[in-house]
Amino acid sequence: MCCRCKAWMSIALYAGWLSIFISNFLVLMRLWTLLPRNHRLIPWTLVFLFATQLISFGTTTWALVLMLRVMFWDSKLELCSLYSKPQVVELWVVGLAFEVLVFLVVCWNALSRPRSLQSPEEDPAMRRLLFRDGFLYFSILFVLRIANTIISSVAPISLLFVAVFFIWAGTSVTTSRLIINARRAAGSNARQRTDELQRLPTRESAVVTLYKDSG
Repeated sequence: MCCRCKAWMSIALYAGWLSIFISNFLVLMRLWTLLPRNHRLIPWTLVFLFATQLISFGTTTWALVLMLRVMFWDSKLELCSLYSKPQVVELWVVGLAFEVLVFLVVCWNALSRPRSLQSPEEDPAMRRLLFRDGFLYFSILFVLRIANTIISSVAPISLLFVAVFFIWAGTSVTTSRLIINARRAAGSNARQRTDELQRLPTRESAVVTLYKDSG
């Protein structure tokens, strides 16, 4: 049973790392649409994403090794337990650094691009939606990372992973919200443009008919 405990703990930690990595990448892809094409921040944030996630993978592996050393199967309670509290603060610090940087980039982009400099093709409603949901995503993850960092430092063993479930749930909900809202807004804009294009020939034909009648 102890081997099964260790196997499931390994799967859970790496699944959590992978889910947060995918969520960060999806959110970055949406936020990149707010930047001009070929903007220099796009490759830099992509490189920073992969660098921090590689470091996060390393810290996840290191934390897992520490936990497996003190993990055992409690036959009385019939659950996995730990002999002592492992040091897992670094498990959250790397992700915290990434989210702070990307959050600052989003705020900087929002403040440095006034409406007067926006191109006519840009949709203000879409920009507001992406800024709002992107802000919500990184704010929630930032708060949860801080909570996890504090809990892993001062909490007893029984509360060591109490906030992990909240960060997984918060990541899933906010990522889904951002993507669904963005897709809905994009579909609405596409339908609006299609309706405008369909009305355009009618207006032109009306002008031609009026010209012929006047002639």
